Amino acid sequence: MDIVTYAGELGPACSFELDHELADLTTAVRPVVTVDLSAATRIHPAVLSVVIRHQRQARRQGGELHLIAPLEPAARHTLDQVGLITVMAVA
Repeated sequence: MDIVTYAGELGPACSFELDHELADLTTAVRPVVTVDLSAATRIHPAVLSVVIRHQRQARRQGGELHLIAPLEPAARHTLDQVGLITVMAVA
C-alpha cells in the first residue's frame, strides 16, 4: 500500500503536485493508495478534483484509493460539501 500525505493549506498549486504523485501510483495494476489529508487545514476544489480522478483511475485498474479526511472542521466541511465524506472510504 502506498500512502501520500499532505498537510496545511492545499491550494491550486498543490493539485499539480498531487496529480503528478498519484499518476504513477494509480496506473499500476491493482493499486492500493491512501491519501492522508488528516492535517490539511484548507482544501481547494482543484485538489479534490485530482483525488476523485485518481480514485476512478485506481478502480479502473482493479484497485482502490482511500482518503483519510481532515480533522480540521473547515477542511472536512469542504469534503462533505462535494460528497467525498459519504462516497469515498474515509478513515
